[in-house]
Amino acid sequence: MADEKAPEKKAPAKKAAAKPAAKKPAAAKAAEKKPAAKKPAAAKAPAKKAAAAKAKVEVPAKAVEAKVVKPAAKKAATGPVLRLQLTRSMHGTKPKLKATIKGLGFKRTHQIVERLDTPEIRGMINKVTPWITVIEGGK
Repeated sequence: MADEKAPEKKAPAKKAAAKPAAKKPAAAKAAEKKPAAKKPAAAKAPAKKAAAAKAKVEVPAKAVEAKVVKPAAKKAATGPVLRLQLTRSMHGTKPKLKATIKGLGFKRTHQIVERLDTPEIRGMINKVTPWITVIEGGK
């Protein structure tokens, strides 16, 4: 019994012919699609050029109409005015504070700007008081 060998199990043989057969129809489909895709694209190109030519003719007419229509002029706000001066550099400040200072209209150090005395402006001034000085005697 020791001389008897157990039959060896073999993995099922792979069918090599099945895979190439599957690839051939796919390759044939791809070959059929390529010429078909090129033909409609070539047919659309002249249509696009004609549409572009028509659009070029229409664009100046629309531009002339837009120039004729004028937007309503902004009303000048009246009321108490604050004069503000940026007394310290913004170097090293957080981006949010820099944005607030820029929103108040400052572009450089020691610049003076005039803003209306509104709650929104007062709130912005309160956020950046170490950098700004309120100057008395606004217009």
